[in-house]
Formats: sequence, structure tokens, C-alpha cells
Amino acid sequence: MSTKLDALIIGGGFGGVDSLIRLRKAGFKAKIVEASPILGGTWSLNRYPGARVDSPIPLYCLDHEEIWEDFTWSEVYPGWKGIRHFFNHADKKMQISKDAYFNTRVSKATWNEKSKTWHVEAMGKDGKLTFEANFLISCLGFASAPMNPFEGAETFKGQIFHTGNWDESVAPADLTGKRIGVIGTGASGVQVAQELGKVASEFKLFQRTPNLCLPMGQAQLTPEAQVAFKAVYADILEKRRHTFAGFHYDFDTTTDWRKQTPEQREAFFEKIWAKRGFTYWLGTYQDVYFNEEINREAYNFWQRKVAERVTDPKKRELLAPKEPFHTFGTRRPSLEQDYYEVLNDARTEIIDVRSDPIVRIVEKGVQLKSGRVVELDVLVCATGFDTHSGVYRKIDITGVKGQKLADKWSLQNGVSSNLGMTIRGFPNLFYLYGAQAPTAYSNGPSTIDIQAKWLTQTMEHMREKGITSFDVTPEAEKAWCDRVEELSAKSLFHASQGWYMGRNVKGKKAQPLNYTGGIPAYIKDLEECAAQGYKGFILSH
Repeated sequence: MSTKLDALIIGGGFGGVDSLIRLRKAGFKAKIVEASPILGGTWSLNRYPGARVDSPIPLYCLDHEEIWEDFTWSEVYPGWKGIRHFFNHADKKMQISKDAYFNTRVSKATWNEKSKTWHVEAMGKDGKLTFEANFLISCLGFASAPMNPFEGAETFKGQIFHTGNWDESVAPADLTGKRIGVIGTGASGVQVAQELGKVASEFKLFQRTPNLCLPMGQAQLTPEAQVAFKAVYADILEKRRHTFAGFHYDFDTTTDWRKQTPEQREAFFEKIWAKRGFTYWLGTYQDVYFNEEINREAYNFWQRKVAERVTDPKKRELLAPKEPFHTFGTRRPSLEQDYYEVLNDARTEIIDVRSDPIVRIVEKGVQLKSGRVVELDVLVCATGFDTHSGVYRKIDITGVKGQKLADKWSLQNGVSSNLGMTIRGFPNLFYLYGAQAPTAYSNGPSTIDIQAKWLTQTMEHMREKGITSFDVTPEAEKAWCDRVEELSAKSLFHASQGWYMGRNVKGKKAQPLNYTGGIPAYIKDLEECAAQGYKGFILSH
């Protein structure tokens, strides 16, 4: 017998937990299905050495005062264990687990046009489960489909890991004295390199493109210091809604860099650099992401700052080249603590796979095009994800007239939506923190909070008006895709060769996967849609 619900939520991370809390408060019966044994979403899998957030507290938390009012963080930028501790606290305060199915993976979801419900099949530890839900809410995140693009992983005789699904029983100390290699220099590559580079007898970093890392500014927090800080939590969390990326700072839109002297611009860059975190990325001149001249100045400043920390000339040119491979900030920078010092160590070699590409993984390590085999005891694949759409091709989601979401969002077709939350042909389906929303251009919980509020408001409106289902009009879906494309095309982000545009996956359609208008503009779009009677939606009674 199927469990009947108002809403079934797939995923127990920030999106799933926030949605459940808001739907409960609105009087809806909802449940979470979570593949992991615990809450946390990506933080139940991102447990590699050094894994931590890149947003300072309290920005990276649920905006529910009853949760954060008596929770104490230990660091400004919490590690994965700190985030898990936060979820455990949220669970105790809100009793999330009583409405969650753990170790349960959704395999199939089918829209029933006659009953206006989703029929969902899942496999749990005790067997098959079925649900009938008026609404299906996907909180799978945008980076849930790990990639390993290299052949031969199964032949490697040492230990091999992917940062997207690390064996948490393996700590850095367990790898002490081993020859360790890390493939990739994205966020997880930077973080894991910082930790494993310190314990390895030999450390090899396989780098294609240098990460334009920024100094984190990590600090420990005492409970006493947080008592006073709690008084401004609400104000800080509210400010998330009024800045481009959902942080407590924003671009400088008042200063005209063209009217400044070179010395004044240098002083401006020094000022925002000193603030640490993403301020140098997201608190800079707004024109940095629209004008190549000031973007190059921003890069040059960054290059000088990093070059000061790398004494080896060869490594310096690899890590902070004088000629950039891409415009500054249009591929996501990572926050680092001692990344450059670790790589500057004599035990570390940076292997430039742009000039000598990886051919395959072999029994003893990694084989390069030159014929060299880099021998290793431990190999870490920080090779990224098929973002935004990859995870949706792994679940059999069937909409109107038998249409498969995996087909609609295939590599060749790309993604399409309305408001970055709903998809034509898939009625009563919401997805959070995914394609064509601010997502990867934002602090995650900032976007999730906005979307969870809006979907709850929409469901309340439908209940009040006796509306049983919604679908997206073809005109609205096209208009949203056009809007996302036009916003991106005005910026330097549009030429990015990385995953922002889907160019990290062979055969994937190149398109802007994120909404480039910023959070305030996104909120305005959502509010205008609701105020206009949900224009762009087909509402059925």
C-alpha cells in the first residue's frame, strides 16, 4: 500500500530539511526520502580530508531561529563534521528524522494525470516502498553526480578515492608516509591537497588549470564570542536576500574605477583582499565581470599576491601564471588556508596535464601521454561533477504523456525550466538549488531559503484556490531560458570553459546553467510571478 502525502521530498540536505520545516508549519503532510543513513545531503558524502564550507557562519545555516538560537559553531568556516553537528542539532530541535526514510533511494517517479499525483517507488533497507504525493520536491542539489573521466581505475593496486564519496573511516593520519596523488584543482582538490600534502612522503598534484584561490581567513570561535554575535544573526540572514550572491557583502556599484588612478584602484584591491573570504571575488567593482580591462587588473593583483608565497619559479608560473588561462572569477575560485605553502614544499610536484595529459590510470599509478607513469600508493580523484542535470539522468522521472526527464534534460538538449524551479511537462514538481537559478553563483542556503519559501507559498495558494495541479506553459519556459541566456551573455561568465557553462562534460550542451541576475532580481522574478496570478503556469482545478 502506498503512503499518501501532500509532498514527497527527495534529499535530506539543506533543501530537503528547509522544505520539510516550512511545509509542516503550513499544515502539509510531507516526508523526506534520503539515500544516506543520516541528514546532511552533500555533507553526508563530502567527508574528504579538509572538506569545509566556503561561506562564513551564520550565512551557511537554516534560517529558523529555533534552530540557530542555541547552536554554537567552533569555526568561522565549519568543516564537514561541524555541518553534521548542525544537522544533528536541527534534527533534535525539529524532529526531522520522524518524517524521514533513511538508506532509501528513489528509483522511479511517475506522474498520474488522472489522480493528479506522483507515484514514487523507492528501495529501502527493508525493501520496496511506494508513495502517492500531490507534489514531488527534488532537493538533490547541483553537484550530486561525480565524474571520473579516466579509464583504468579498477586496475590501480593502491587506494583510490573520489572526493564526492570519501570513505570517512580513512583520515589523513592513515595515509602518512605514502606517495599520494590528487587529480583536479577545483574546490575539493584544493582542500584535500592542503591536508594530504602535509602527510605524504611524496605528493603529486595533477593540474590542468590553476585555481585562482583566495585566502579563507579561518578563525576559531568561542561560545562566549557567539553570545553577542547571535544578536545580529537575524539581520545578517535577512541581508542574504539583498546581495547578489546571498552573502553579507556585495559588489561596489558606486565607485567608478575609470575615474580612479592606478594607485587608487590598487588601494581598493588591497582593502577588499584584506577582508579575506570571497570579498575579493564578490565585493569588488561590479564591472570586473563585464569589462575585460578591469578584470585583467583584478587578475594581475591576485597574481602578485600569490606569487609572493611561491618561491619555486617553475611552480610559481604553474600556480600563478602572469598570463591567465581565463578571466578572473568566471570559474569559481576556492578559499584556501595554506594551499600555496603546501605546494611550495620540496616533497610536492605539480604535474602540468595541459602539456602532458593523463592517458589512463594503471596498476602502479597514472600514465601520462609522454609515457611517464607517476607511481603512487594513494590516488584521489577530485574530478568534479556532471552538475545541475547529471543526477536527473540517474532517476526514472516520467511526466506528461510518458516524457522522461532524462530525455528532456539529456546532454544534447541541455536544461530548461521556468524560474529555475519548475519544468514543463512535469506537473507539481519543484526542484531546489539546481539549474537556471542563482545556485552556483550564491551561498547555497541563501538560494534554498528563497526557493523553499516560494514553493510553500505556491502550495498554500493552490490549496486555498482548490487548484490540484500546475504545469508550465511553453512560452514561459522559453522566456525563462531566454532570460537566463541573455543575462549570462552580458557578462564575462558566458565564455567560461568550466562547469558553469557545462563545458566540463564531453557532449554536454554549452549553456548558462545558473541565473546570472543575482538574488534580489531572482526574488523579484518569483514575487512578480505570484503577484500576477502565477503567470506562465497552467493551473488546473
